[in-house]
Amino acid sequence: MNEVTNIEDWVVQRFRRDLRRVAVVLGESDAAAPWLAKLRRLMPELEVRTPAVLLEEVRRSGRIELGIVEGRVAWKIGERLRGDGYEVMVEDASTVGLLAVQVVGGQRMALLDDDERAEAFCLDLIARGARVEDGVQEG
Repeated sequence: MNEVTNIEDWVVQRFRRDLRRVAVVLGESDAAAPWLAKLRRLMPELEVRTPAVLLEEVRRSGRIELGIVEGRVAWKIGERLRGDGYEVMVEDASTVGLLAVQVVGGQRMALLDDDERAEAFCLDLIARGARVEDGVQEG
């Protein structure tokens, strides 16, 4: 980890990853073979899960999880499935990340390390008065 000799040489960049958790909400009556078959055609990634597994997921939770994707991708999936009569749930699953950047001679050098150590280092920099810059990062 870099040693901090002058806090003025450091900037912590805080970024938000715009992610969404997407699921199709189905009642047991909606989970009939035609609805599941149509959903599997619309969402090819579901074809790796058998209809029996999907039906069990609906019985257990009332929905089929499609996963976590970029915000704009989630909205496209939602629009497509709603247009075909499905109820779609889109929840925020965004994360906030921190990146320590050392400014030397006008050049910025990012500190890349394992996430846990890097976050602890960034939090220490912030506590010591380093400048924080905000931004957004897609998925």
